[in-house]
Amino acid sequence: MKKSLYLTVYQTGIDRYSGMYLKIHTLAHCMLIFFFIAAIYQRLGFRLPIKEKYINILFFFLSILALFNLYKSVTRTVWIGLIVFSSFYLIGKRKYLILLLCGSGLFFIVLLSSQLQSMLFDIIQPLQGQGQISNIGSGRLGGWTGMVMSFLNEPLEMQFLGLGIGSEVKSFFGGSHNDLMSLLISLGYLGLSMYLLIYVFVVFDIIKSKIDRVMKFIFLGIVFSVITMNFGSNSYLSRFELGQYFYLIIALFYILDNQCRKKQLAD
Repeated sequence: MKKSLYLTVYQTGIDRYSGMYLKIHTLAHCMLIFFFIAAIYQRLGFRLPIKEKYINILFFFLSILALFNLYKSVTRTVWIGLIVFSSFYLIGKRKYLILLLCGSGLFFIVLLSSQLQSMLFDIIQPLQGQGQISNIGSGRLGGWTGMVMSFLNEPLEMQFLGLGIGSEVKSFFGGSHNDLMSLLISLGYLGLSMYLLIYVFVVFDIIKSKIDRVMKFIFLGIVFSVITMNFGSNSYLSRFELGQYFYLIIALFYILDNQCRKKQLAD
């Protein structure tokens, strides 16, 4: 019905929809968070008065709708996040053949689909020599290069401590398109290192935890998916509401791990 049409991409004429949300990125990230929560919920295996097969059918149709919404939003960063998460999930379940088939299928779909090539026009065209490499990904590569060079021209003490929150958007149109780059410029080497250490400790705790293999890979997939999206766009840092969901999921991991450890001690 085009009631949720958010914008039409000027270069390609592709429509991008926001659904019932105000913005396309909100719609896309909420769909990805659904997959995070659905995977955890399914693995936990709650006993409900409804037969399990009906729950599985419900999740299947909800997943189809979530994929449809994600596709219509044309939010490529979230597509990458879903691919990273799905890869970890399949590895956790030892579905290596399915992962290989899905990866191969995705490659050929992008190769043969003119619609998807239009959605990726600002990546494909520069790689084919039709434009500058710096324009890849809505100008991300050129923007990041400029930001790094400008940052490195600052005095060493400013590089260490940062230029202050918000400084990454003062001289560059549209912001950084990279949460990690924003941290580097805003809070310097110190701030970026402290933030990355949080992920290091969380990943280490997940690997050493007492939860089962599949659940470990679900949480690892969530963590690395978020890291990837933070690098590729302004995601789970600048969009603080997404950060709240992410840390809620990480808190759930620690609760589950604590329960498993208590159960082992009791046994």
